[in-house]
Amino acid sequence: MKKLKVLICLIIVLAFLMQVACSNTPDENSSAEESGNTDLSVDESGGSSEVEESSAEVPTRAFTAEELKDRIEGSWAAQMIGVTWGASTEFGYQGRIIPVNEVPAWKAQMINDAFGQDDLYVEIPFLDTMYKDGVDCTIDALAEAFRDTEFGLDHANYQGRANLRAGIPAPQSGSYFYNYHCDDIDWQIEADFLGNLYPGQPAKAAERAFEIGHIMNYGDGVYGGVYIAVMHAAAYTAESVYDIAEAGRLAIPEGSKFRAVLDKVTECYNSGKGWQECWDILQTEYGSTARCVKWRGMTANIDAKLNAAYVHMGLLWGNGDLAETIKISMRCGQDSDCNPSSAAGVLGTFYGLSGLAEEYVSALNRSGNVFSNTEYDFEKCINVSYELALNALRAIGVTEKDGAFAVPVTGVDAAAGVLPLEQWPSDIPVAYLTVSVGARGKVRIESAYALPEGYEGEILHSFDMGDGTVIPFIMGSYEYENGGTYDIRYTVKTGDKESTASVTVTVAGAGNGDRGFVMTPSCSTRMPAGSGSKDISIIADGFYPDYASWSNLEQYDTYTGAYSNSEWFALVFDHSVHVTGVLFTDGMHFNNGGWYDPAPSVQIFKDGAWTDVATTCDPAYGDNKPFTNFNFTLASPEWCEGVRVIGKPGGSATFVSCSELDVIFNEVKDPTYGETTSDPAKNAVIIISVTDPK
Repeated sequence: MKKLKVLICLIIVLAFLMQVACSNTPDENSSAEESGNTDLSVDESGGSSEVEESSAEVPTRAFTAEELKDRIEGSWAAQMIGVTWGASTEFGYQGRIIPVNEVPAWKAQMINDAFGQDDLYVEIPFLDTMYKDGVDCTIDALAEAFRDTEFGLDHANYQGRANLRAGIPAPQSGSYFYNYHCDDIDWQIEADFLGNLYPGQPAKAAERAFEIGHIMNYGDGVYGGVYIAVMHAAAYTAESVYDIAEAGRLAIPEGSKFRAVLDKVTECYNSGKGWQECWDILQTEYGSTARCVKWRGMTANIDAKLNAAYVHMGLLWGNGDLAETIKISMRCGQDSDCNPSSAAGVLGTFYGLSGLAEEYVSALNRSGNVFSNTEYDFEKCINVSYELALNALRAIGVTEKDGAFAVPVTGVDAAAGVLPLEQWPSDIPVAYLTVSVGARGKVRIESAYALPEGYEGEILHSFDMGDGTVIPFIMGSYEYENGGTYDIRYTVKTGDKESTASVTVTVAGAGNGDRGFVMTPSCSTRMPAGSGSKDISIIADGFYPDYASWSNLEQYDTYTGAYSNSEWFALVFDHSVHVTGVLFTDGMHFNNGGWYDPAPSVQIFKDGAWTDVATTCDPAYGDNKPFTNFNFTLASPEWCEGVRVIGKPGGSATFVSCSELDVIFNEVKDPTYGETTSDPAKNAVIIISVTDPK
């Protein structure tokens, strides 16, 4: 009996020991840390990464400082590769695929052309502000930095900056009420930097991108930047390019048009369709749905959604190959340099600079060559991004330990459900109005309107000029007889819905009609090839462009592509005028010219010849902003029949620009004045700029 009891006890002890041993054996669901083993795996990026799981069940991947920097370098370099490879095709293929034999060949030196590309340089003011004020600095600080930039912009970026300069703060600056480009691609092409500041934190990248994107965009336009930023953040720890693309797609709220487009691309890919078949489907469903007012009715499509679809297609069908990814995104057409830049940038973050072939990065100018209108070269972009990324990691408790940073590993749905659903309402018209005040009672009127989606009915317009005059059609200019302050109201009506935009202006009266003589403008360059106005009369129309809303079409420049040693802008009079000064307002400044260097001189036309005269200039001509007004005061007033500003053009392209040229005088010989009345309605001058509002 005693032996039996001992045997039973031994069996119980043995069973207990076996249970304990089994509980310590790793099963297929156990982590490496739980099993006591470390999983050193080589991911698709070609880098060795240590994946761990903390006691809080949050998996991490170890990155050395060099590996983190390498990823950031890869991101910036790949963006530069993509944008310059596709630069010559940009918007040259609208609504059609680029034939394979028309895809430009890659040349190593092309990468350095990216220093003048807005895909890159627009990122830098945000990066710089975060470096100065902290990675989580306010949107107001970022908006202020963006407002004060001087580089060339277009569409949503241009209008967002103009709104900020006009006193419309963020986030209203990007709203559809003030920015009819709000669905455009702008934030999408410049949000790459943000994802690199939040490695392994796609949810945080989504939140930050949604906040900042409202400086220049709204709704789907903001989601474009969210999509890009999330993919960069996810690329640090993702297992595949497909997972990265999924992270970007799932970050966009369901019910949005942006999400619907990405869903369609993913559906095509998962069902085995080719990318060109997918392109056909997208073109049929979304090719003509863009709401950009500037390009309404055109085949050009700058909408964020469709162009994001082309990014998505490059990532999915490119199979992780940089060249193939770039070519697919490029061949889809439309914004065919920005889209391959976005797709390539994501791969660059995934692979790192060390994972990019030498043929693409061998000629990269890492230092000394700065991005347009900034003080940042490639190296500074990398170093600042790296410091900010470390700050963002420290904010979640990640610090360097044993020579590495434990970056969080998240699922593809990490940013899903983080953001609210936001869309530009599709059932209302929106009126837009900008007014520029000129001399002698003149105002220039720029109006625009957004229509309800699918609306094809009658469109009614009216302008209440605030002086008793109501004009029932679109117009471009108006002249007040009497000086004063006027509320100008523009109303657009579609069916039973209408929208009104208003602007208050203060103007000087037209006085006795004119100055008593006629000025005829001219320029040394008769046939410019730049982006400015081709009408020389623009420099003598009485309108001084506001720095808050300047446009290349409000200035005339002398760019031809050829070297020039001297350029001039002149006014010739039909009477002899006693001149005391010349007012010269320059135009746009580009990274390769648009100004005089050194300062120009002033000449007068007298006795049939141009003669130099001594002047003083206020402010001093030099390192000034675009559209600066310069007052050249003559040392001694002169009777003459013309004036001109002349000098050597600056910049590598040797050209100058002028938005307005005027003369200051105190007497005219035998002046000729126009007839006027005291009735402002009779004296109003209306210039029709749009005859067909449709």
